[in-house]
Amino acid sequence: MAGTTSNIHILVLNGEKDENLKVASCTSCAALGTGAIQPNRPNVRRQWSRPPLVVVIPAVEQEDIAAQNILWFCQFVSLSTNFSLTMHLTKEHSFEQQPPVTKTPKRIRLSAVFIHADDMLVITAHEARLITEVSLDAAPRLGPPTSYVNVFLDPDPTEDGYNQKRTAISVKTSSPAWNQTFKFFIPQDIDEGARIHVAVWERQGGDDHYVGGLSVSVIQLMSVPLLGWYALLPRDTAVKSYTKLRIRSEIAAQQPSQTCTSSSNSTSVYSEDETSDMLDVFVDDTVDSSPLERNRQNAIRALLVALEDTTDRMDLCMNVFAEPLNIDLTSEQHSALFANIDELKGSFRQFTDNLVSRRVEETNRFEVIGDLLKSFLSTTGSKFTVYVLSRDTAQQTMEQLKKTSTDFASFLSQQVSTRPGVDLESLLSAPVMLLHSLPQLIEEILTNTKEGHADYLILKDVKSQITELQKKIAAQVTKMRTMNRLSFYEDHLTSMDHSPLPFKLLQPSRSFIKEETVLLEFARRTLLRNKKSRPRHVTILVFNDCILLTEKNEASGQETTYSLLNPGNKPLYLNEIYVDNDDGSNDVFFGSKSNSFIIHAENHRQKVQWINYLKADQYHTRCFDGSHDQYLPNGRAFEPAKISLRDVILPSGCELGFSLRPDNPGIIAEVRQGTPAMEAGLQNIDAVIRINQISVSGLSHEGIMELLRLPLDKINLTVQRLLRRVTVLRDIDHSFGLVLQGSKPTVIKRIDPNGAAERAGLRLGDILLEVNGIYVGNLHHKRVVGILRKCSQGVRLLVRPTLRSIVFQLAPNFSRDLLGFSLMQKGKSFLHVCSLEEDGMASTAGLELGDQLWEINGRNVRSKTKEFTETLLEKVCAGEAACLRLVVLSTLRHVTLQGQMLGINITGERPPRIGNVDNDSIAERAGLRPGDVIWAVNGRNVLKATHSQVVNSIRACTTRVVLSVPLT
Repeated sequence: MAGTTSNIHILVLNGEKDENLKVASCTSCAALGTGAIQPNRPNVRRQWSRPPLVVVIPAVEQEDIAAQNILWFCQFVSLSTNFSLTMHLTKEHSFEQQPPVTKTPKRIRLSAVFIHADDMLVITAHEARLITEVSLDAAPRLGPPTSYVNVFLDPDPTEDGYNQKRTAISVKTSSPAWNQTFKFFIPQDIDEGARIHVAVWERQGGDDHYVGGLSVSVIQLMSVPLLGWYALLPRDTAVKSYTKLRIRSEIAAQQPSQTCTSSSNSTSVYSEDETSDMLDVFVDDTVDSSPLERNRQNAIRALLVALEDTTDRMDLCMNVFAEPLNIDLTSEQHSALFANIDELKGSFRQFTDNLVSRRVEETNRFEVIGDLLKSFLSTTGSKFTVYVLSRDTAQQTMEQLKKTSTDFASFLSQQVSTRPGVDLESLLSAPVMLLHSLPQLIEEILTNTKEGHADYLILKDVKSQITELQKKIAAQVTKMRTMNRLSFYEDHLTSMDHSPLPFKLLQPSRSFIKEETVLLEFARRTLLRNKKSRPRHVTILVFNDCILLTEKNEASGQETTYSLLNPGNKPLYLNEIYVDNDDGSNDVFFGSKSNSFIIHAENHRQKVQWINYLKADQYHTRCFDGSHDQYLPNGRAFEPAKISLRDVILPSGCELGFSLRPDNPGIIAEVRQGTPAMEAGLQNIDAVIRINQISVSGLSHEGIMELLRLPLDKINLTVQRLLRRVTVLRDIDHSFGLVLQGSKPTVIKRIDPNGAAERAGLRLGDILLEVNGIYVGNLHHKRVVGILRKCSQGVRLLVRPTLRSIVFQLAPNFSRDLLGFSLMQKGKSFLHVCSLEEDGMASTAGLELGDQLWEINGRNVRSKTKEFTETLLEKVCAGEAACLRLVVLSTLRHVTLQGQMLGINITGERPPRIGNVDNDSIAERAGLRPGDVIWAVNGRNVLKATHSQVVNSIRACTTRVVLSVPLT
C-alpha cells in the first residue's frame, strides 16, 4: 500500500472446506473506502459460489462500528458457505484482539420441572443465544432477529389446543430473554409416548422461520427435571431428542479436579450416561466485543469503583474517628454524629463482594448485574433514608462540639495533620454523595445495554427505584426540616407584648417556604397607596398557607427571637390576601380586608418572586371528591398499594430460615433469627413470586416446596411486599370507621373519611387475613365482625391490599397488543381484565384476571367506555411516556377444593356459573355460592369455554381444584 493508507484485506477463495487447505496470499487492490465490498459479479448476497470475493477495509479505530459489521459479515461468510477465509492485516496495530470464531450451537436455557403435588408440568423459557450460527438457506440480514418460543404437549389431552403455548415476542436481539413460565396439567392416564416440544422461531418480514428446538418425554420429566442450557436441534432431530449443553466455567466450578480436552473448534463431547439420549457438550459463550458492550463494561466498572471508594471511606471513618471518639463522646453525641454508618458500610461491603463475584474470570467481564442492584436498593433503601435524615443533626452536633469541646476540636485537627485529606465531614458525606451520583451511574449502564439483554428491563426498574428513593428521602428531609423550623418559630416567636402566640403554628399540613427581611410599609386601609407609613425592616415568614410579619431580635450571645407584627396577632392567610403591583416601580402591594402592606423590592426579579410567594394558587394541592370524574378521590383510603419486586439470593444445601403459609401459598409465615433469610431481609409479610425465575402462580404449598428442593447451587427468590400490618384504635365515637363485606375472605367495603381506619392506613378493598393474630381468611362474615366487636380499645390487623398500582416500562412506539391483556365491559358497568397472556408482560407486572380498571396514568376511567379506554391505552403506548401506570382493584378470590365429591354442578351458560351447592359439602365449606361466575379453573381462563370443557377441566384435576370466583 502506498502512502499512509493501511488496509485490512479479506480474500474468500473457491473450494470445498478442508482443514488442510493452504490459503493463497491476499491480492492487493485499491482502497474502496470503509466497509466497501468489491465482488466480481453482481448479486453477491445470493451468488456466493464460484468467483473470489475481495473485501478492502481501511484500518480504523477499535470503536468504529463499520469494522465490527464487517467482522460479523466475515463470520457469516465462513459459517454459511463452503469458502475458506483468511485475513491479512497490513498495519502493525489494528483491531483489539478478537475471540476465535467457534461453531457453538444455538441454544436455549430452560427449566422443566414436574410438580408431583399438583400433577403439573412447569416449563420456563428463560433465554436463548441465536447469533452463533447462520442458517444456510437465509440471506444475510441487517440487525438481530425477532424471536419467540412455542411450547406444546403432544398428544394434547385437552383436545382444544389449550396446551399450545407461546412466549411474548422478543424484538431485534440475538440474546432474547423471555423468563416466561407455562403450566401443563398432566392426567394420571397420560400417554406413555407423550412429549413436551420446545421450538424457537424467528420472524423476518411477515414470515416465521424455524430456528431449532428439542423435545423430552413427560415420563422422564416426572423423575428428572431439565435445568440449564440445551442445544436448538434441527426439526427432524428435535421431535425425538434433546442435547444438553454446559458452560465450561460451570464445569470448572463444579468439578475443579476434572480436566477435559477440547478440539480446535473449542467443543468436546462428554456423556455421563451413554444409555440416555442426553449428549453433554462443553461450549463457551460468544464474547460481545462491540463498542456498546465495551462501554457497558466500563460503566459497570465505574459503578464498582464508586461503590468501593465509598465503602473504603466509611471504613476509614469508622477506624479513624468513630472508634476513638466512642470513649470521649456520650452515646447520644456519638449516635448523632455517625448514626447507622456501620450498618450501611456492611451492606455496601456485601454488595461490592457480590458484584465482584459476578465478574467472569475468563473474559474479565460482567454479564447480569441488575438483580444484584435491585436487591441492594431494596435492602439498603431504608438504611440510606435513616442515614441521610440524620445529617442535619450530625452537622449541628459537630458544630456544637467544636465550640464547646476543645478536646474534640484538637482531635479533628490532629487527624487532619497526620492524615492529609482525611476530614470527618467529607467522610460522613460520602454515602450521601454516592446517593446523588447513583442515578447517573445506572443511567450510563442502561444506555449501553441492549434492549434484549437480560439486564435491560431490570435496570430500567432499578433506575425508577433509585429515583423514587431519592424523591422519598428528599420529601422526608423537607418534612423533617419543616417540622424543625416550625418548632423553632413556635418556641422563639411571641406577640409584641411578649405573651405566647394565640394560635398553633405547628400544623401537620403546614410547611415552611421562606424567611426574608424586606423593607415594608404598613397602611390602615386595604391597598390605600396614598396613606403610607414610614418603611421599616420586617422579617416575613412565608408558609404554604399563611405569612407572618415579624421583627427579628438578634442579641449577641443569645438565641434569635421574633416578635409578631401581624394586626390582631393573627396569621395572614394566603387565600384571603389580595396582591397588586405597580408596573412603574418595584413595589408589591398586598393586604386583607382591613389592612394593607407594601413591599419595596430591591429589583424587578425580587418583585416577581414576592408576587409568586403571596399567590395562594401555587400551594394548592390536588384534592377531588367523587364529582370530579377525571381523577380518583383523594385520601389514604384510595391510595393504591405499589407493587415492587426484589430478588433475594440464598445458599442451597442448608437451612434457609423461613417457612410458608399452608393456607396462602407463597406467603412467608415465619423468618427465624440468624438465618440466611433474615440476613437477606425477608419478612413475614413478603410473598414468593418466583423461584429461580420460575413463576409459582397457581402452585399449591406442597408444589412450591418442591421447587425449593431443586438441586441447584443457589436459590434465587423474587419476592413482593404483599401484606400490611395495621393497628387501628377506636375513634371518639368508639367506632373503627369501616364497613366489612363478604365471607371467606372478608373485605373492607367502605372507609369513613378521616376516620380511625383511614388514619391507620387501611384502604378500600383490603382483605382481612388476621385479627389480633387470629386467622380469619376462612371465617364467615358474622364471626369476623364478632371478633372485631370484642376488641375494646384497638385491634391489630393483617391485610392484603387489592387496590394496586401496576407499572409497565414502555419502549418508544410500544404496541398496545404487547401488553398481554384484554378488557371487557358489560353494558355500563366497570371495565375488567378478561384475559391475560400466561406469565406475560401484564401478569409479570402484577395484573390479575378479573381486575377492575380504575385509572390510566392519572386519568379516571371507571365510568368510561371500553372504546374510550382502548384509545387512551393506545395513545399512551404510542406516545413518549416511559411507563404506563394502571390503578386496578382485585375482584376475584381463589377457592381451593380438595376431595372427590365437590358438591357442585355447573350451568351450561357462558360465562359458566355454579348452579347448586350441596349442604355441608366441600364447596359449601369453602364458601362457594349458587350463581358464582367461574372465571378460571386452576388458572385456566374459562369465560368463553363450553360446558363440557369446564367440566372436563375440573374432573382432570384429581388432587385439587382451584376455582376463581367473585369476591363478594
